[in-house]
Amino acid sequence: MKDDDAVVVIDTRGCDDHDDDDNCLNQLEHRQINQNELDGYVYRGEGNANLVISLPSTRSVLRFRKLTLDYDDENHNDNYKKKINFEMKFYNKFIKKHMNGFSSVGELIYCPTNIIDDWNIKVEGLRPEQRKNKYIYENIAMKLPDYSLLPEYLDDNLTRKSNYCIEIKPKQGFVPEGDRFIEKCPYCLTQFYKLAVEKIKETSKYCPCDLFSGDEKRMKKAIFNLVDSPQNNLILFKDGTRIWGDGYHRDELKRLLTECFSSDDKVEDKLCNLIIKALLRPLSKPSIFLNNNNSLKKYHNNLFEYYNINLTKFNNFIENKKCNFQYNYLQEGCVLDKLYKLQKLHDTNLYEIYNIYQKYSNINNVNLYFDNNVNDDIIRLRNYLLFSTARDCSILFSFRKIDLCDLSKYPASNVISSQDQSHHFVFNIGVTDLDPKNLESIKKHHQQFINSINAINIIN
Repeated sequence: MKDDDAVVVIDTRGCDDHDDDDNCLNQLEHRQINQNELDGYVYRGEGNANLVISLPSTRSVLRFRKLTLDYDDENHNDNYKKKINFEMKFYNKFIKKHMNGFSSVGELIYCPTNIIDDWNIKVEGLRPEQRKNKYIYENIAMKLPDYSLLPEYLDDNLTRKSNYCIEIKPKQGFVPEGDRFIEKCPYCLTQFYKLAVEKIKETSKYCPCDLFSGDEKRMKKAIFNLVDSPQNNLILFKDGTRIWGDGYHRDELKRLLTECFSSDDKVEDKLCNLIIKALLRPLSKPSIFLNNNNSLKKYHNNLFEYYNINLTKFNNFIENKKCNFQYNYLQEGCVLDKLYKLQKLHDTNLYEIYNIYQKYSNINNVNLYFDNNVNDDIIRLRNYLLFSTARDCSILFSFRKIDLCDLSKYPASNVISSQDQSHHFVFNIGVTDLDPKNLESIKKHHQQFINSINAINIIN
């Protein structure tokens, strides 16, 4: 695409999930994007697969696909369209139905980076060195809502009060019965591996099982432990810009929260209570629980032997570090309830999933997700991948302080107050990174589990 070519948007919201790829692509509606939408754009960050820039003027973000430096594929444009179409079908079949109200399918945009002013300064100049082993796919980006900002219908901000946002990566809150034989959840177990390879200096006390427990005392403990050790799983934004997270001083957070709450009295406690209220608020219709077709059965009693775990040594090591798998009740329609139910689709153990994967490792991802006439093993693989999507997402809780006299301006469901009723906030919750997982991720997850188990021998 030349520099003076139009920037084209493809709206991916109009296709039926049963259409074939070619027909679906032909149905996509196009429109021109206004160049003004790029005004004031800011580099937001990136992960292993995508780079994100924010577009403040439209309360949206552009998510660019990243490719390795040695990537060479003459058909990459068509392949990427097929990938986007696959993701759209995945969204319509699974995410839209079961995370309704918390996520958006977005729009596909043709947008070569060389037409964006100061790209090398505003983006390339800010990228972490360890991420530069990949470059940006030049032609296509996905436009999505910027959930770090309140949507327009909740933000008639005449007083110009700041918009704050807490991003939480909640991780895996549900551990199936078959994986409880070691009494540690995968997140906490992975902490041992990170410590052994010196990715972290000390393990986090955060446990996702506490956050998803429905017990406010345990939820509060979970959030405080995230604040103690964010590890990129807790980030604070102000007006769409990251202002606190991993690597920042705790005192700086207190200063920012004092500004947010117009008070320096127990500000972390106030934030914690606010987050819990938002996470438990039913903002959507209850999900229709997906039938996983899995039958509970006796799991292997020799998993300790299979994974070469010294039972006595392991139990001594985790004696006072066991995870609490007890689950109370989550309000139907709240964001945690939605994610928890998606995670509950996987109710067997990783050992069994890995064995099934070895039998079906050559199956096409499209068939895996969308074929209706499949056997129970394929359904187990599909449910495991949906579970994996739900545990790797991000929850964004955006909020702004409002005056008592303005409460009636907003839907009651989107207003929360502090414990003492002295502060009132309009808020919204969005969930991002609900992307389909490839079948190959099962092999990776199994190896991560083995690495975490082996790490205990190193640090013990």
